[in-house]
Amino acid sequence: MIRRPPRSTLFPYTTLFRSPPVVKVKPHPGTYGAAINVTLSSNEKGAIRYETGEREPGPSSPIYHGAIMLTRSMVLKYFAVDEAGNRGKIASAAFVIDTTPPTVTPRPKGGNYSGRIRVKLETSEPADIFYTLDGSPVTRQSLKYRGPINVAGNAILSYFAVDKVGNRSDAA
Repeated sequence: MIRRPPRSTLFPYTTLFRSPPVVKVKPHPGTYGAAINVTLSSNEKGAIRYETGEREPGPSSPIYHGAIMLTRSMVLKYFAVDEAGNRGKIASAAFVIDTTPPTVTPRPKGGNYSGRIRVKLETSEPADIFYTLDGSPVTRQSLKYRGPINVAGNAILSYFAVDKVGNRSDAA
């Protein structure tokens, strides 16, 4: 009869064969209209190291302890090391902080014109434009610009634009 050692002595070093840790980033990388707090978490216990500049993170990089406030656009680079010493891959997440409202340029510019004219509204970046033709205050419930506007008579064109992250131009 062959005796086997107890199971616990057969595999005493199971932690040496673990896969490297993976870091999750919240919120997802992308474009935001204001400063954001970015959090990092690992699927395993250990440490997360990161850099917010051009440098690649390494053993001397700061250890993540809590939310990182981003007030300007940047690329966040990071990796994790678990308690067994397994090091994850360096990853990066790009964040764009856009706090600049779009500008709107009418073509032709405002003025007194005789007869009917077609007014084209151009924006400095992709944006929705809202407008009125009677001089009333413009809101998001006003007409949405979809192409050149036919203007005749004593029309008073008022408008503003809102970009994809919610920055709003001044009303004109």
